[in-house]
Amino acid sequence: PTLLGQEVVSTIAREKWQPDQVSLGMCDRDLASAVSRELEQAGWDVYDPDGTHVKSSSLLQFLRCLRSWLDDSRPIEALINLLRLPQMDAFLVEGSPSRFSIIRAIDKIVDSRLILSTHDLVGFLEMATDSHARLHQCIQQFLTDTGDIFKGSSIKGLRGWVAMALNRSDEATATSVVDDINHAFNILEKIERVTKKVDLQQTIDILCEILSSKKVYGDATGTVIDLKGWMELVYEDADELLLLGLHEGAVPASGGDDAFLPDPMREMLGMETSQQKYARDSYLFKSLLQSRKHVRVYLSKLNESNVPNVVSRLLLRTSGQDLAQRVQRFFGESDVMPENPSAWRRDWTLKLPNLVNPYAPQDDPDIAMQKLSPTAIRDYLFCPFRFYLKRVLKMNRFEANKTEMNSLDFGNLIHAVVEKFGRDESIRDSDSEKDIADCFAELLDKEVFIRFGNRLTLALLMQVKIAHDRLRTLAKCQAEQRALGWKIIDVELAVGIKNDSDEELIWKINDHPMTMMLDRVERNEHNGEIRVMDYKTSAKASAPEKAHLVSTKTEENKPILGEMVTQGRSEKRWSNLQLPLYAWFAMEHYKTDSIPSVGYIQLPNALSETAFTEWEDFDTDLLESAKAWTREAIKRIEHADFFQPANLNTTEQAWDDYAKIAHGDISAAFGLQQ
Repeated sequence: PTLLGQEVVSTIAREKWQPDQVSLGMCDRDLASAVSRELEQAGWDVYDPDGTHVKSSSLLQFLRCLRSWLDDSRPIEALINLLRLPQMDAFLVEGSPSRFSIIRAIDKIVDSRLILSTHDLVGFLEMATDSHARLHQCIQQFLTDTGDIFKGSSIKGLRGWVAMALNRSDEATATSVVDDINHAFNILEKIERVTKKVDLQQTIDILCEILSSKKVYGDATGTVIDLKGWMELVYEDADELLLLGLHEGAVPASGGDDAFLPDPMREMLGMETSQQKYARDSYLFKSLLQSRKHVRVYLSKLNESNVPNVVSRLLLRTSGQDLAQRVQRFFGESDVMPENPSAWRRDWTLKLPNLVNPYAPQDDPDIAMQKLSPTAIRDYLFCPFRFYLKRVLKMNRFEANKTEMNSLDFGNLIHAVVEKFGRDESIRDSDSEKDIADCFAELLDKEVFIRFGNRLTLALLMQVKIAHDRLRTLAKCQAEQRALGWKIIDVELAVGIKNDSDEELIWKINDHPMTMMLDRVERNEHNGEIRVMDYKTSAKASAPEKAHLVSTKTEENKPILGEMVTQGRSEKRWSNLQLPLYAWFAMEHYKTDSIPSVGYIQLPNALSETAFTEWEDFDTDLLESAKAWTREAIKRIEHADFFQPANLNTTEQAWDDYAKIAHGDISAAFGLQQ
């Protein structure tokens, strides 16, 4: 259908026809949307006298969303869907935030608390700070108004809501359906008086069914070309006639194969038969051919759903060689084919805004340089351009309709538990596996209640059980490490972040302020050695050196910021500088001459792999190499050296936040030259 529309536009442009010189006959109405779209893109305003279905209007969407909202649980998803529609403005109390502000606020709460019911949302807002007071008032009022529908006559209550929605709907839509809605409600009120009770969700289903068949007819003012129906073409007098979609089932209209009303039955009842339709359409087709200078017929091999179309029998009313030629043409290859029907081609380019680099020294002394973290530097090493999208443009993927914790949420939950354990001096020095496990279990249950309340979904219950299992296994490892003399001295040591006393631990590299959080710092009671450990809750355990040093290929186009690191016969690049940065800072902060040990506290899916894993061969050479790469990364970030997109492999693309907008080529998506 799209190619057919393009061919029609091309023909009109090539022949230089004016609107009064050509008539477009829509034999197959399924082609209307594609043809209208192509004509309008070419600058021809189109009027379709067949109208548009009400079923695609925002009013019907509102009714469907309202049906979901009237479920006893008052689903959050239904509330958000309602707020996306203009009709919802009629139901918000005066002084409420805008619909879009409410959606944004709810999305943030759902993202963190994983709430499914609006009742639970209100419960959370009641305990929240004053910053959510207006949101709480607005949602609570909407819940109250919803409950009022069921007081007295629920049909009258629903009728009032539909009337308010009509007042906020498109005028043409409201005008075309108001009489049908009134008629339906009059009948429904009579039913309610007899039955005493009706199901409002079923009532809305009835309304949607009634309205779905209705059409809205637009205003023809200002349009330059009409899409005429098959029966109207005989009254058109334009010299050029284009018949679009002369397909079997459209012209002549399908008929005689009806299982309940076959042609003999229709004839007996005095109804129009398929033979009469065929005779009528045959006459009309002959009249059109004889009364026009030119008649062009356009056929589409497939409809919009890729279901094959069949040519009308009116085009096959011949015999012999002529019939053979027509069959060969109509059932052969299409006259118009795209260059590659299966290939996707980009027809858009995203435009990058011109923003000030927040990581560069600022001209205004009151504006501080944005701090860099080990995670930010890791993002730059992965791909400078994706660093720019994420860190400068703040283009982050939003995960809507979450029903369970993602990997970041799960990791944060575990981190919160082990942080509180590490700050509790009454238990953190214990070497009793049972005491530590009991503490972990108690802290986890409290943290889950704080974050998600006491009504957990099945998915959350399963994830909490997994967290309990991992922490119980960690308790055994923690007891063993404490017995070896490792004593916690700092937990969640914040660098470049102000604490409750408004104090800040400042650390700079090349005069650039840094920020980071050291999960856990320990000192060995036997030899005084310092160790910096980072908790890892990813599904699979990864050795520290493998998480930091990787092989590289030239075609990946990933930044090389210094000399490669030689390991055996292979050379590797830094993909992450987190642990070396921790060691660098710890040497200066704790004033130790020797390089602190660094590593991961692994809490993977496989409980047997839970362990304290140190980077065994981390030495001075590796630290100096990491320092050089870090300095170069900071230099390039300050100079806005961002526009060299990396070429990701298949595994990396699966986890890429920008894969959906890149469509395989992020340079082309943003119009970058490589």
